[in-house]
Amino acid sequence: MKKSKFLKKSLATLLALMLVVAMIPVGAAAADDPTVYVDNQLATLSGTVYTVTAKSTEVTVTTVPQDGVTLVAVDKDQNEIALADSIKLTEKAKKNGDVYTLGLRAKVTQDGDDATTDKDYTLNITVETAAQSLSLIHISEPTRLDVIS
Repeated sequence: MKKSKFLKKSLATLLALMLVVAMIPVGAAAADDPTVYVDNQLATLSGTVYTVTAKSTEVTVTTVPQDGVTLVAVDKDQNEIALADSIKLTEKAKKNGDVYTLGLRAKVTQDGDDATTDKDYTLNITVETAAQSLSLIHISEPTRLDVIS
């Protein structure tokens, strides 16, 4: 009789534990990290930091759409910026040398739920300077050098 009660209690505890685990939402954890482009250049992701190079300080950030995920930019004052807008880095981003830093926030919506879970990222944009662009100049004609002795 004692074995029967112990078995029933153990089975009831196991079933209750399985019900609790089944109720834990896993939709937010299953969402992939967004794919981010800056002026059509793919940004590389390392951890939660995206890195990309741009040619000017006015950029357009785009992403590949994902079900239940909305991505917004976050400026230096923590204001959210829609990605459809062009972003002036000189006004909206933190600057360190030739690197501008913006925040990105992925808002993940659970299936059948109005609540969202936020995941924050950092976007580092290196803006090419004129000196960096000069290194790309190619001289197509040979030049003549006269040696005076």
